[in-house]
Amino acid sequence: MSVQHGPVRSVPAPRRGLPAPPQLVVAVLGGLVLALIIAGVSLGVLARTWSASDAGPVAEVTALCLVGAVIAWHRPANPLGWILLGAGGSDVLSAVSGSYSVLDYRIHHGALPFGPVAVLLQPAWAVTFTLFGLIILLYPDGRLPSSHWRLMLWPYLALAALYLGGALAIAADAIASHHVRLNAGGTLMVLDRPAGGTAWWGMAQTLFFLALAASWLTWLARQAFAYRHSAGERRLQLKWLLSGAAAGIILAVGGFVVSITVPALNGIGSGAGALGILALPVSLGLGILKFRLYDIDRIISRTLAYAIVTGAAGRGVRGPSAAGDPGARDQVTGRGSSLDTSGCGAVQPAAPSRPARRGPAIQPGPVRRRPDGGRVRGPPEGRRRP
Repeated sequence: MSVQHGPVRSVPAPRRGLPAPPQLVVAVLGGLVLALIIAGVSLGVLARTWSASDAGPVAEVTALCLVGAVIAWHRPANPLGWILLGAGGSDVLSAVSGSYSVLDYRIHHGALPFGPVAVLLQPAWAVTFTLFGLIILLYPDGRLPSSHWRLMLWPYLALAALYLGGALAIAADAIASHHVRLNAGGTLMVLDRPAGGTAWWGMAQTLFFLALAASWLTWLARQAFAYRHSAGERRLQLKWLLSGAAAGIILAVGGFVVSITVPALNGIGSGAGALGILALPVSLGLGILKFRLYDIDRIISRTLAYAIVTGAAGRGVRGPSAAGDPGARDQVTGRGSSLDTSGCGAVQPAAPSRPARRGPAIQPGPVRRRPDGGRVRGPPEGRRRP
């Protein structure tokens, strides 16, 4: 073995302090989304479209972007973090564009710059709904379950692209013909209430939302089927997804029903809907990052078990109404039965029973013959002769 002599070259140490390229992209995108959120709130106040009920959607979008940024920072190879960040960013962009459109066309009568751009960007909310479906399908590792699901994925994306293309075409025609009429939220009236030459858009919207709902339900059913046949860490991940989706649907639908049926409780309904929408991104983040899956699952399981036991014990203590049903009172107190202790003084504790002897049973030893012809039984097995 030959040893080469020569000058020793020093290997430059890697520079520290600068984030890796994926983390740098996350930081830039996070800063842009934060700036858009602040701009959206400011524009809403200036356009007089901001109200206290808008605080819920702002919190939802902030949580969605925050969870996406955390996932993309720690797991840059998983596309779900980037998809969550893109879904939140698209929703914020749509809200900012709508507020700016109202400020330009309804207050300043088109005198502000970039008004047509804001009108074109307002339908970006459809991107958020489309990306939510991808999140359900690709959860938790960002890959398709099998190649067969591409047969459903590509038509789903094509339908979303057609919807966005139709919305952009209608918005561009309205801008070119100088017939930009907006509702209070900044949406074009021809998109919100299509009529006349754009009546076909109403049917297209219905088909788009039906296709979205069918795709989401199909992919949720697939995740539920996978949950039944999974174990270990993957089972806990799917449990977080299904729990978050169930909580989100129940709270969102319940809040909507409460707001419609009881207008006085509109604030409670809006809060319940906001909590429902917040439940999904939080559960997705916990499941994807695998953050203390077993510990949190154990805490939740024990909390639910203690709550059920406490409720059952409290119901058993209260029992039936003693005042209205004397027989029920006697049944609870034990009167008229062998458990009646009235007039018997203190209850004597039962005598402690002798604990059973543990350990293997000692078997007698084999029978041996003596020299005179007699028989004698040897010592038991397991004991030594002294």
